[in-house]
Amino acid sequence: MFQKRIKVESLFRHSIKIDKQKLLAILGLFVFGQILVSLLFNLKTLVISRGDSAFYFQATNHILDLDSFEKMYVGYIYLLHFSQLIFHSGLFMIVIQALFVILGAYSLFSVTEEYGGNLAAWISTSFYLLFPMLSQWTRYVLTESLFYSLIIIGMRLVTLKSGWVNFILLPLTAFLILLRPNGFLITCALLTILILNRINIAWKKVIFIIAVWFLGFFFYTVLVGGGSAGESTIQNSIFEKTLEGNVVYGVKDLFYKMPMPGTDDRSNASYLKYVFDYPVDNIKIGLLRLYWELKQTRPWYSIYLNIFISVSMIFFYCLSVFGLIKIKSKELALYIGILTVPSLLLIALTWSIWEGRFAWWFLVSWIPLFGLGAARVVESLKYKFGYESAH
Repeated sequence: MFQKRIKVESLFRHSIKIDKQKLLAILGLFVFGQILVSLLFNLKTLVISRGDSAFYFQATNHILDLDSFEKMYVGYIYLLHFSQLIFHSGLFMIVIQALFVILGAYSLFSVTEEYGGNLAAWISTSFYLLFPMLSQWTRYVLTESLFYSLIIIGMRLVTLKSGWVNFILLPLTAFLILLRPNGFLITCALLTILILNRINIAWKKVIFIIAVWFLGFFFYTVLVGGGSAGESTIQNSIFEKTLEGNVVYGVKDLFYKMPMPGTDDRSNASYLKYVFDYPVDNIKIGLLRLYWELKQTRPWYSIYLNIFISVSMIFFYCLSVFGLIKIKSKELALYIGILTVPSLLLIALTWSIWEGRFAWWFLVSWIPLFGLGAARVVESLKYKFGYESAH
């Protein structure tokens, strides 16, 4: 018994050592990724405040009197406000975001290793921390970095079967909902995966999944959508942006000419009728939005950056598809699909964004497939060249 206990303790210490080494490697990749993105995009400060950052900073000045639009981002606004008690510049907020990125990287490693092996895990984690179009958001005062990290952490939690997960998942999903308005979609997707992973009886799965999505949409329309409807202007509605032909938000050169409805009504019911009245045009503008979001390149980027993005994204998509084909457990593929479809539909119904950051709402969930696909290619090449050299 004593010898058995010594062996267990030795194994435990060895596991901790391996975990520490993994964590140090992840920290090294994180630091290198931030140095790399600073050089590539000329980011000279630790805190990057541009574009929508001003909206969040301004909202922290009146957190007890937020308007309906600001309330959709109340989680981020409150966290930024309290972080300013330590550093008014937002530096502590960036520290928080960095910690979540590191935790997200650790979670990504864990889920990829389970389904694809050690090499796939390191490739996935390296991509997450080093790819500039993704890692650049860590130091921006924007919701993106936290949102991506929480999606990855959530994906890891709901694919586990441990009971302790429930205690972490509750605050995580609550924060996702409060972080930005589409957080409810991710929360519903994560809970759907949890149900599929935990419940074995088919009819119970169906009932619980329907309940989750019904309550999710109810929460959104009543507490978020309903609360803002009276205060929002027609110009700010999704319907109006669709009528304007917004593909990439606000980029008039890319507007798509949409047919005008026969009424001035801009309600949700009228929008739904409009979609059914002009299905071809709505499908076209939706596909254009997805095209611009997925391709990531932009006319106003430098030619060198666009070439880099094009080559990188082609590799990312091809290896992700290859990983999807090669993955042994189709469960993960299903879970990734559940996380992907709601965000795809949301972008198709609203608009693409000029920095391409909306696509990563769902592309972060593809990273394990990319890592798995890349690992299989590496292993095939090693086998081929190793076999040839041996003969």
